[in-house]
Amino acid sequence: MTSTRATPAGPRPAQRGDGPDRRFTLSALADCGSVMTDDQFHAWLGEMGRREESHVERIAFKELDQWSFDDATGNLGHDSGRFFTVEGVTAHTGSPAHGVWRQPVIHQPEVGILGILVKEFDGVLHCLMQVKMEPGNVNRLQLSPTVQATRSNFTTVHKGKTPLYLDHFTRPGGSTVLVDVLQSEQGSWFFHKRNRNMVVEVTGELPVHEGFCWLTLGQLRRLLAVPDLVNMDSRSVLSCIRFTDPYGLRRPSRRHRPPGGAAPLARAG
Repeated sequence: MTSTRATPAGPRPAQRGDGPDRRFTLSALADCGSVMTDDQFHAWLGEMGRREESHVERIAFKELDQWSFDDATGNLGHDSGRFFTVEGVTAHTGSPAHGVWRQPVIHQPEVGILGILVKEFDGVLHCLMQVKMEPGNVNRLQLSPTVQATRSNFTTVHKGKTPLYLDHFTRPGGSTVLVDVLQSEQGSWFFHKRNRNMVVEVTGELPVHEGFCWLTLGQLRRLLAVPDLVNMDSRSVLSCIRFTDPYGLRRPSRRHRPPGGAAPLARAG
């Protein structure tokens, strides 16, 4: 005689007092967004691509505006002394296979902000994402966090505009900080560079500017499988979100796990 483990009909709806872990999980399980469907998102993204009129051209270093090589160090840097410098390093390892090598590295001794705003629609958290053009993107436009900015950028060293929605991360006020984690940039190319990875919840009215859209974590989870769409900074923030068991169950024992060792969505942490 064999016994079977009943599968719950579904996660219980969100309730007042639920913690952020559970609310994130219910958003990740949402089949469809309340603001736009997956099909509507792809149509919107296509329209954003048709409106995007950028042109990227590779030029010689000597043609760079306000960027130059330092005569003493040879480092490439900005005239303001801010942003970052490109420097050379020699790496020594104890590995016979790698030994010693030399390479350029980006030195940016400041902490940037990678932040996603979230808000409930019909009881489900949605993320405010930005479709962003960057000169090195394979397909020009990628899905970025609400705010993606170095300190030099958001303090307007470049004399440009302050990033939209920045105040929600630097001065949250009535907003609620759900995630705030320091994470390192890729150590292969950045020297001791870190970013604050943040998720902040808003409850009041929030204007949605052109190039921004609301998506559930479930929609983002599906978009992660689309090549060259969800950028690295969005993935970094999403990786800091904690999830929980949507059914309120304990972690299943080894003997009750399905064939192949895969277990139902289990409590994180």
